Parts: sequence; structure tokens; C-alpha cells
Amino acid sequence: MRRTNTTNLTTFVRPTATMTFSSPPGSSPITTITLPPRSTWTSGLHWHETHTEFLRIISGHAWVSISGISRIISAADGHLVVPKFARHEWRRAVKEDGDGNGNTCEDESWDHEELVVEEWTEPFDGMKEVFFRNLNSVILDTTRHPSWWMDWWLSLQLFVVFAELDNYPVVWPWSHGRGMVQYLVTHFVLGVAQVLGRLFGARGVYEEYTPSALVKKGR
Repeated sequence: MRRTNTTNLTTFVRPTATMTFSSPPGSSPITTITLPPRSTWTSGLHWHETHTEFLRIISGHAWVSISGISRIISAADGHLVVPKFARHEWRRAVKEDGDGNGNTCEDESWDHEELVVEEWTEPFDGMKEVFFRNLNSVILDTTRHPSWWMDWWLSLQLFVVFAELDNYPVVWPWSHGRGMVQYLVTHFVLGVAQVLGRLFGARGVYEEYTPSALVKKGR
């Protein structure tokens, strides 16, 4: 598949999310993620093994779940810390979400507001930007030519990106909190994806998608 050179982009725009990086590349640890009103984008339930992650709401309200505990947060809450191996997910808050105390939130204005979130990691090694750049570039390139083949290729590509760039999706959520089952299943699935990726030429990091200042960090 022909890849579009995106190394000069600092902003990636998709229908459900916009992601903005620093200029020059790698000069700031922060990735800014903007979700428009009614966006259904979600980070998906996942964990990191070599990075501690931080989230900070700039505007709007977000539903966040960390290690099975969910809450609604806003700019007033400061930044949240996501420890290594903690299963976590975040998205726009909607009026049906609970407020963390078992109560249902009924603020319909949330459906009409934009959510802006900053993400960064410790250590700051550029990996977060490498991940999001390759993730967005892969999605944008493959969705330009929809077909069953591209759908299959996109799934494989995303799993290879996840495997190589410390983003482990929970692919077996029915383990009822048994973290070791989730760990083993996810690592097995990503391991298979990496083997298939090598056979079909899929990689987690592409030079066409990654500024030269970040290429070595992604390897």
C-alpha cells in the first residue's frame, strides 16, 4: 500500500478526533486530543507496560476509568495519573454517565460541548508522539480506499502498532478482573499479529509517518 508522507504534519484530523503535536516534533511531551460534540471516539480499554501516563482536561467533561474505577472529570480536577499496567479508558462524558458516586448525570449540555484533553507520559521518550503519528497515518491511509482487504490490513496494522509502541488493548474483557488472563490473551494476540506483520510487511513505525527526530525513538 502506498503511504502518504505525514512527517510535516503537526495536526491529524479525523471525523471523531483531532490530535495535535508540538513543533518541532518531539519538543514537547504533550499530545492534545480534541473531540467534537457528540464524538463517539474512545481510547479503548488498554494498558501500558513501560510508561506512566498522565491526562489533563483543558475544557469539557470526560468519562475516565482507571483500574475499574470510573469518574467524570473536568479542568478543575487537575491531572490524572495512570500507573503502568493499570487498565484504563477515556472518552467524552455523556448525560447517562455516572458521576462516580452512583448517581446518573443529566447535564445535556455535555452533548454539545467540545472536549480537549492533554496526554503525556513518563519517561518522556517521544514514544507517545510516535504512536499517535503512526496510528493516525495508518488509519487515514487505509480508510481512503475502503474494501474488505483494507479492513483486514488495518486491523493487522493497528495490532502491530500496539505491540511495538507500548499500547496493550484488553482483547478479553470477560475475565472478570483476572488481570493475568487479560495479559496472556493480549500478548498472544499481539504476538500473532507481529508474526503476520513480518510476513506481510506491516510495521509499527514507518519513516513516511515519523519525523526524523523521532525515528530512532520508535525503534
